[in-house]
Amino acid sequence: MHKMLDYDSLNVALKTLGALLEEAMSAQINIVICGGSSLIATGLVNRTTKDVDIVALLDSNEIIVEAHPLPDALLKAADQVAKSMNLPTTWLNNGPQSIVNRRLPNYGLPEGCLQSRIHLKILHKP
Repeated sequence: MHKMLDYDSLNVALKTLGALLEEAMSAQINIVICGGSSLIATGLVNRTTKDVDIVALLDSNEIIVEAHPLPDALLKAADQVAKSMNLPTTWLNNGPQSIVNRRLPNYGLPEGCLQSRIHLKILHKP
């Protein structure tokens, strides 16, 4: 059985992910997450989750971009984290990425999301 992510293990997983990307000398990758993992990461709820849902990526100018496909370096690092922490291979996924649709106002995100509802947490900065 795979491990569930609580506040502490989620932070370990994300920090390990950042360290692996740094070790691989990857370009900076900024993920925008939603769902339970985002609530846990910001400390708004005390619960567990099985995964981290990536809804979008932020480019170097902090512009929302589609999270499809996910960068190879991110996928490789996520696989290493899954193995080392006994997490499902899908612990980091872009399942909700279809929310970001350039044809919709605000890319399909709720009003004000880009300006006031995204909390930045730097995990890796080359």
